[in-house]
Amino acid sequence: ETQTEEGMVKILAKLLFVNGSKKRKLTDLGSPPERGDAGRQVILRFAGADGGWCDMRFDRKKQGDEFEQAVLEATSFKGMSSSAAKKSKAAEEAESQQLWEEKVRAAVGRTPCQRFTNPFPMGFNGLAEAPGQVSKLVVEMCVAWEAADRRRYQGHKETTASLEAERDEDQRIRKQAENDQLQVDAKLCKAEASCASLQKTNDFLNKEIALLKKSLAECARAEQTEHVRFLEKEVAALRQQMKEGFKKKKGGVDVIPPALEGNMARAIAELEAGPLLHCPAKDRPALKKKMLLKWHPDKQPSPGHAELAKRVMQELQNLSDWMS
Repeated sequence: ETQTEEGMVKILAKLLFVNGSKKRKLTDLGSPPERGDAGRQVILRFAGADGGWCDMRFDRKKQGDEFEQAVLEATSFKGMSSSAAKKSKAAEEAESQQLWEEKVRAAVGRTPCQRFTNPFPMGFNGLAEAPGQVSKLVVEMCVAWEAADRRRYQGHKETTASLEAERDEDQRIRKQAENDQLQVDAKLCKAEASCASLQKTNDFLNKEIALLKKSLAECARAEQTEHVRFLEKEVAALRQQMKEGFKKKKGGVDVIPPALEGNMARAIAELEAGPLLHCPAKDRPALKKKMLLKWHPDKQPSPGHAELAKRVMQELQNLSDWMS
């Protein structure tokens, strides 16, 4: 609503007073004062939430100049006249228009490799200031935007198709892996069952082998004992025969009949070689050495004993137990 008042205008502490009544704060002034009516008119345009303007008219131009100077002194527009402000505003608008033009062209130039970004701020009304040039830029912007969206959609479509193909391939591989795993599990179960069966068979065979070894050892001991007993009987019988007079004197030396002497030497050799069967392989050489030393002809007390020892040595070396 427009109000018209006549009276005295003053500026005190950056406040505008008309007829002693406070009207507006000069700190809310949005631009330098504007002049009109041959300098007698001063227009104050306020910014902020309230906005609005005040039109001051004076009788003389000098009064308008003084009021304008007082307003400039009380605001941030100090030292700036209305004509300079107009020129500054025009230059600022031109610079702003050039800046937005450069931003639009830069945005259009980036669209081949990047997503298009609107360079205009929200609510920008450039069409009213430069219709022809800005309209052309807007058309270029729309064309570039459409091309960018088309490329983006095509790229999205290709990416989606590729991802779907990869998903299908992954599902196929996963299903194949699951089937392979099932087959491996089945084979593993079968192998475990077979291993368990083989283990039972192996345990049974080991027990049977142990029993057979035990039986063989018992049989060997029994046979050896029986053979030793037989040899002992043979030796005893031969000794008895020797005692009963199967000796003949020949040159003062006791002579044993050759047949009896051969049987006795063989029996003694078998009796002496008996322990070799139960002797460990590493101890056999030492035991043989002791036996050879025992029956060495040179170690005998008489020629008759030497002859018997010689035959025993021959029989020992002919035995299979001695050669093994």
